[in-house]
Amino acid sequence: MLWIYFEFCALVFDIKVELTSLKNSSCLVTGASGFIGSHLTQLLVEEGARVRVLVRKRSRAQFLESLPIEKYFGDVSEIPSLQKAMEGIDVLFHVAGFVGFKPSDVAELRRVNVQGVRNALGVAQDLRVKRVVLTSSVAAVGGSPTGEPIDETHPWDEGAPHSAYAHSKHDGEMEAMKFYREGLPLVVVNPSFVVGSPDDGPSIGGKFLLNTLKGKFKAYLAMGFNCVDVKDVARGHLLAATQGRIGERYILANENKTLIELLRLLEKCSGVKAPHFYIPYPIAYGTATLIEGIGRLFGKDFPIDRNRVRSSRYYTFYSHEKATRELGWIPRPLEETLREAVAWFREYWPM
Repeated sequence: MLWIYFEFCALVFDIKVELTSLKNSSCLVTGASGFIGSHLTQLLVEEGARVRVLVRKRSRAQFLESLPIEKYFGDVSEIPSLQKAMEGIDVLFHVAGFVGFKPSDVAELRRVNVQGVRNALGVAQDLRVKRVVLTSSVAAVGGSPTGEPIDETHPWDEGAPHSAYAHSKHDGEMEAMKFYREGLPLVVVNPSFVVGSPDDGPSIGGKFLLNTLKGKFKAYLAMGFNCVDVKDVARGHLLAATQGRIGERYILANENKTLIELLRLLEKCSGVKAPHFYIPYPIAYGTATLIEGIGRLFGKDFPIDRNRVRSSRYYTFYSHEKATRELGWIPRPLEETLREAVAWFREYWPM
């Protein structure tokens, strides 16, 4: 209901972003060493913005060395570093985030994705930053229990089997909306499963592609999700800053695919055979229960648990109609993205 209220207010008052171009604007990108952040930083430079980045000293960010940007070292938990980097900027792109799905990741998820948002947006409010674009995730929207694509108005279901990551992104958005209600000129973007290239990390999406190219998928579950090109996501951030309505969220998603449909599309793009063995839900759930028990016994985290198997029944299918209608954002065909990424990974990563 909260997002429906925001949607109503924005339509009634027709709140628009005043910026028409980012050329010569002073922009700060947090999390610039990450997958989305690196592509966004590159695009901002190409657009003629004056770009600053905030990265941790231990981050791998060699690609930043060749860009005409100002580099600041710090962390979202260090408010003085945020203040120093944000002084005098026009637009904050708060991209910094943590992705993790192990039980031991919960504390870091809360530190970065919730408290980090509170810190960064609090500084932006104090320094009267003209525009803030927060990078959230479709995980903060939730999954579709019916398998139909959902949009920005989909109500958060607290009883659904959300991951700790999803909870952290949802709670981070709720923190952000508190600042919006206090007058912060905020726009939120919600990317789906991001893939593409270059991907020096590799990202979560990149690891998925690498494992596919290495033939590591021997079976599949009945699950579905949405993939989007990282370059389209970067462009969506710029459009959100210049065309988005304050207080709104915009889903940056592309094509909805079941897991086996995606693996077969990758087979078409790469020649690597998609698996033929299907694992029924009861077997997957039972296996996850066993793995969880072994993990508790030996004090180890494994990438599979019962909650992740339960959540697979909620297809993460989304509609990007709002972003297309209001921002003019049109993602490229997924097959183009995958062919380009497959070629890049084969050239730059050992198989």
